Amino acid sequence: EYENLRTVLRLKQSNVEEQEIRERLINVEISGLVESCLTSQNIDKGIELLRDSKWQIGNGSVEDVELQLKIARRNNARKIMRTESMGLASVMAYILSKIAEVKNLRMLMQAKSTGMNVEKVRDKLVVNQ
Repeated sequence: EYENLRTVLRLKQSNVEEQEIRERLINVEISGLVESCLTSQNIDKGIELLRDSKWQIGNGSVEDVELQLKIARRNNARKIMRTESMGLASVMAYILSKIAEVKNLRMLMQAKSTGMNVEKVRDKLVVNQ
């Protein structure tokens, strides 16, 4: 669901037609939320639908919402890791957590190597909240 929501938000922001967005979605099972965001009139309506969903998204631009989705996905993965320790879900949650950690480290290293202020990068990091 996360990947499909992210795809819908990005493509709607770029004013891509609904049919073309549908072709780019992962067709495992399109949830009602993804369908609602896809058929919404504009990007703001889609973000509003996300705010009212289980994802606990706040206000902001598409980039802010995408970061909030990443954080919510990571928090959910960590919760699964702690509650279902002997299953495939916990292994997947661990992998997702490590992927986020590697991306955070890459962002920090890139910021340091280019002389960018690390404090500016902190807002883009995917961390537990």
